[in-house]
Amino acid sequence: MKKIWGSLGMVLLCIVIILFSGEVLMRGISFVKPIYSVEMTKYATRLQICPPEPDVPHAHKPNVTAKLMGVEIALNGLGHRGPDLVNPKPENEKRLFVLGSSITLGWGVPYKHIFTTVVEDRLNRDDKGKGTHYRVINAGIANYNTPYELALYKRQGPDVRPDFVLLNYFINDAEIIPMGKDSLILRHSLFIAFIYQKLKSFSSNIKGRSLSKYYTELHEDGQPGWEQTKLAMKELSDLCQENGIPLLVMLTPNTHNLSKDELYPKLYEKILVKFEEMRVPVINTYPQFISQFGDDQSKVWVAPDDPHPNTKGHKIMADAFYGYLKANPL
Repeated sequence: MKKIWGSLGMVLLCIVIILFSGEVLMRGISFVKPIYSVEMTKYATRLQICPPEPDVPHAHKPNVTAKLMGVEIALNGLGHRGPDLVNPKPENEKRLFVLGSSITLGWGVPYKHIFTTVVEDRLNRDDKGKGTHYRVINAGIANYNTPYELALYKRQGPDVRPDFVLLNYFINDAEIIPMGKDSLILRHSLFIAFIYQKLKSFSSNIKGRSLSKYYTELHEDGQPGWEQTKLAMKELSDLCQENGIPLLVMLTPNTHNLSKDELYPKLYEKILVKFEEMRVPVINTYPQFISQFGDDQSKVWVAPDDPHPNTKGHKIMADAFYGYLKANPL
C-alpha cells in the first residue's frame, strides 16, 4: 500500500512540476512574443467582468487599460474603446453607435487605425468649420453575438443617445455562446489555456469539416443560433425604427479562411437578403477582402497565429462604412 501511495505521490509531484514549468515557460514566451490564445486569456482576466445582468455572459470593466497583442486597449467609463462621452450630449454632436465583437473592438490593431476611429476622423475633417462634431463609439466586446449586442444596445442606448447604429456582423455570430462562467483555471493559467485551445483546434480539424461548410450549416433555417440571431436583429431593427435611428449592418468576412470557396459568396448573400427583408441595409465587405487578399490571406492577419483583421483589413472596413455614410448623410 505504501508503494502505491508513494507512486501516486511521485506522479502528482511530476504533474505539479510540469504544470509549474509550463506556466513559467508560457509566461516568459508570451512576454517576449504575444501568443493569440494566451493574449485572449489575459483579455478575459484584465478587461472583462461577470456582470449582474442575466442577459450577457460578460462585459467590459470600466476605466481600465491593458496591453494585448502588443497593442494598448483603453476602455472608458462605459467599457467602450475610446475616450469618454460628454454628458449631457452636446447639441452639435452626432453619435454613431457601433456594435460588434473582437473585430469591432480592434483586436491587435492600434486605436488610431481601428475602422471606427478612421471613420470618425474622416467625418470630422469633412465637416470642419461647419459646426457638427461626430463621435463613432466603439462598443465591440470579444465573444459577443447578435443577441448580446442587442442587450448591450438596450442597456446603453439611453445613455449614449445615438443618431446612427452600425452592427458589424461576423459569421460566427450565429453560434450560441454559453452563459456559464469560464473555468477559473482557464482564466488564470496561461499554460492550461494554451493547451486547451490547441486541443479544441485539433478536435475541430479532425472532424474534417471545412470552415465554409461549418458556417453554412450554422446559418441553415431552423438552427437555434441562426434563429436567435434573426429574432435579435428584428428586435434591434424595430427599436431603431421606433426611435427614428438609422441602422446598418456591415458583413465582415472570415479572414482565417479567405478563400474563393463558392460557399462563402452564397452564405453572405443569404445573410444579406435575410437582413434586408427586415428593412435593414447591409454592406458586404467580402468582395473587397477577397480582391485584395484572396491570394494571400495572411497579409490581412494581426499575427501568424491570429487571423483577426489587421490595419489593412480595418482600412477596407473604414472605406466601406465611410462610403455608405457619404452616400447616406445623417
